[in-house]
Amino acid sequence: MGKKRYAHDSYIPRRDTGNSTFAMIGCSIEELLAHWLETWNTTYGTKYSCVTIEELLKKHKGNVTIDEMQPCSESNNTVIGQLACWNWENSQLLTLSNNSRKHTEHYGNY
Repeated sequence: MGKKRYAHDSYIPRRDTGNSTFAMIGCSIEELLAHWLETWNTTYGTKYSCVTIEELLKKHKGNVTIDEMQPCSESNNTVIGQLACWNWENSQLLTLSNNSRKHTEHYGNY
């Protein structure tokens, strides 16, 4: 299992560099961050709601993870499988505990 990725300032790229990462994601960094903020606010409602991604990361520092809704480990190694896995619509922000719970429900404890 690879190293866990956290959504914090050192992880989020600051600009679209035009590389293949953004081609696979399928949107600009601004659109991706807006999507993540929307999924966070939809998932956690007004109690944890934030107006900007910066506010979210500051308020919940160390407790926010990037989650692939359909686990990338289940995608086949074809180009289409990889594009589906890394597409922005397959990602959301979750708290560490919710992401861990989702992982346990999907894969069990090991």
